[in-house]
Amino acid sequence: MIAYKPTNHYRHSSCSPLPPPPPPPPPPPPPSRLTQPPSYAMPSRRSVEIAHTNTCVCLCRRPQQNQRRMTQSDQHPTSTSKQHLMISYNWDNQAICKKIYDRLRSDGYTIWFDVQNMHGCIYTAMAKAVEQSEIVLFGMTEKYRQSDNCRKELTYACKKRKRLIPLRLQEKYDPDGWLGLISAELLYIDFTKKDFDTNYQNLLKEIESGENIL
Repeated sequence: MIAYKPTNHYRHSSCSPLPPPPPPPPPPPPPSRLTQPPSYAMPSRRSVEIAHTNTCVCLCRRPQQNQRRMTQSDQHPTSTSKQHLMISYNWDNQAICKKIYDRLRSDGYTIWFDVQNMHGCIYTAMAKAVEQSEIVLFGMTEKYRQSDNCRKELTYACKKRKRLIPLRLQEKYDPDGWLGLISAELLYIDFTKKDFDTNYQNLLKEIESGENIL
């Protein structure tokens, strides 16, 4: 009996198993950093608020500095400007003080004088008068020394470092006590002398001299 040897035709017949499918292609490599489009990150809300705040501070700081310089220059008048004055006195000497007040006003000074300027609470008015004045003129008499209100007024002027100019309104009066202590080193203007114009001119020279600072 002759053995039958299969040929290659039968090995490649349709009955043979199919070959396995090819593996999937590898994923494409990530794009290079050079070719990647730039990303623009949106700023956070906090960073926007900080930037806005810094901008506001820079814009607002300059006007405040200018305002501060303007305020400081207004507090110290130039030699050509008229200073704000106050007359502190006892009611018994109102006539002579009113005369001084009228002359000073006619010469362009702004004067606090309680006949016209003090309204409402007397202590509030006294404090306001002192605070808004640069020079305080005070009439030295014994009744002025005995007055509690006059003492408070002048003591507050000393506390505020106001310039003081004493006016002698009682003939040959030499104050003692608290009034003598305040006026001890100050040059007074003697209005008990008969020539008012001469006394007033001496007062103007003293006001414009810038001396007699306590």
